[in-house]
Amino acid sequence: MQVGRTIKPALALIILLLLLHIAGARVGEGMRVVPAQEILDKIERGEPVEYYHVIVEGDLDLSNLDLPKRHVNRTLDEIEYFGLSENALIVSSWIIIGDSTINGNISFGNAIFSNLVGFSGSAFNGTAYFGGSAFNGTADFSGSAFNGGADFGGSAFNGYASFRGSAFNGYASFRGSDFNSDASFRGSDFNGTAYFRDSDFNGNTYLGESNFNGNAYFGESDFNGNASFRESNFNGTAYFGESDFNSDASFRGSDFNGGANFGESDFNNSDFSSAQFNRPVTFDDANFSNFTSFQSSRFKEDALFEGTVFDGTLFLNRAKYDRLYIRWKNIRELGYDDAAYLTLLENFKKLGYVEDYDACYYEYRRLHRDQSWSGKYHAMHPWEEWLRKRIDLGLDAFYGYGKKPILPLIWSAATILFFGLIWRKAGVDGRRGKGQGIFERYGLREAHSRRRSGTEEIHALLGAVLFSATLFLSGTRLFVDPPALPALQGWFAAHAQGFFIAERVLGALFSILFFLAISGTVVR
Repeated sequence: MQVGRTIKPALALIILLLLLHIAGARVGEGMRVVPAQEILDKIERGEPVEYYHVIVEGDLDLSNLDLPKRHVNRTLDEIEYFGLSENALIVSSWIIIGDSTINGNISFGNAIFSNLVGFSGSAFNGTAYFGGSAFNGTADFSGSAFNGGADFGGSAFNGYASFRGSAFNGYASFRGSDFNSDASFRGSDFNGTAYFRDSDFNGNTYLGESNFNGNAYFGESDFNGNASFRESNFNGTAYFGESDFNSDASFRGSDFNGGANFGESDFNNSDFSSAQFNRPVTFDDANFSNFTSFQSSRFKEDALFEGTVFDGTLFLNRAKYDRLYIRWKNIRELGYDDAAYLTLLENFKKLGYVEDYDACYYEYRRLHRDQSWSGKYHAMHPWEEWLRKRIDLGLDAFYGYGKKPILPLIWSAATILFFGLIWRKAGVDGRRGKGQGIFERYGLREAHSRRRSGTEEIHALLGAVLFSATLFLSGTRLFVDPPALPALQGWFAAHAQGFFIAERVLGALFSILFFLAISGTVVR
C-alpha cells in the first residue's frame, strides 16, 4: 500500500510532463525557423519581406546593413537623449512578419520606413528598438506581444499606427513620438511602465479598454485629434500633466487605481463620466473648455481642482466625493441637477469655502426657480407653484436669498428717496405743520418769501428726504421714534396716513432682510 501511494504521484507527474511536451510541440508545429540574416539580406537588397507563422532566430539589426542614408534635422535633445544620428537609414522594403515569434533583439531604430511595416500577432521575446524611426506607411503591431522592452521613443508615425490588442510585458516607451495619423492602442495591456511623455497625437487616438499595470506617463503631450482612453485601467501612476487635448478626450468608465495627475493640462470637450479615482487625483491649474463631464464619477480620496478653470458647462450629476477642492468662481456654469448642487454646497461648507458656498447657493436658488415644481413627479399644485415662485422672485430681488446684503441697502435708499419726493410734493419742507420741530433740528429755516432761491429749494428737498429717512428707520423702533405726521392739505392730506404706514412697513421689512443677509454672510 505504501509503495502504491508513492508510484501514483510520480506517474501523474510523468503524464503531465508528456502532455506539456506535446502541447509545446503543437505550438511550434508547422512553424519554419528563419535565420535573421535571411531577412536582413532581403532588406539590404530592397526586396519585400513577407513571412507568416515563422520563428525568427537571431538579432534583426539594421545598423550593419549597407543602406542609403538621408540627413535628418534633429534637436540636441533627440541626439543626446535618444542616442540618434543625423543620418537615418532608408528602408524601401515593405516588411511583414505576422503571427510569428522573434527570439532575438530587434534594432530598427534611426530608420525611415517608406512602406508598410507589419508585425501583427507576433511575439518579441527580445528587446524591440524602433527609436527615432519614421513610419511613412502603415505601422501594424496589432495583437503583438512585447516580452522585452519596447522602445519607439522619438519616432514619427506618418501613416496609421495600430497597437490594438498588444501586450507590453516590459517597459513601453513612446516618449517624444509624433502620431501624425490615427493611432490605436485599444485593448492593449501595459504591464510595465508606459512612457508617452512629450508625444504629439495629431490624428485620432484610441487607448480605450487598455490596462496600464505599471506607471503611465503622458505628460506634456499634444492630442490634436480625438483621444479615447475609455474603460481603461490605470493600476500605477497616470501622469497627464501639461498635456493639450485639443479635440474630444474620453476617460469614460476608466479606473485610476494609482495616483492620477492632469495638472496644467488643457481640455476641449472632456468626458470622465463613470470614472473611478481610487487614489488622490490632481487637476490643479488645468483648463477645461466647452463640455466637461464627471457624471457618475467616484472620487474615493481628495480631488484637487485648485486654480482649475471650467470655461464651459461642468456636469457633476450623481458624482460622489468626500472633498473636492474646487472654487466656485472658476466654474462658468454647473449643469443643473438638485443633487449635484446640494452635494457641492455641502462640500464647500465642509472645506470652509464660505464665499463659494454663498455664490453657489444663490445660483442654485435662481436656477431652481426656473424648474417645474408641479407636474408628474411633484406634489405641488400649479397655483401654489405660481404663488411660491412669485414670492421666491421677491426674495431674490430684495436680498438675494440672504446672500447679498447690499440689495436691501439699495432698496432702502431707493425707498427713502421715493417717499422723500412724495413728502416734498405734499409740501413737507421742514418749516410747517406739526413736524416743524424736527426740521429745525436739521438746521432748516423758514423762508420769508413764497418764492425761494435754488439753494432754499434744495434745502426743502433735503428736509423732506430727512423726514422720509426718519420715518423709514422708525419702522423697527430700534433707532428712532416715528416723527409727527405733518399737517397737509388737499389730496395728500386724505392719503398721508397710508403713505406714513407704508413707509414704516417697508422700513421694517428691508431692515429685517438686511440683518438676515448680514447674519448669513458677514457675521455667520
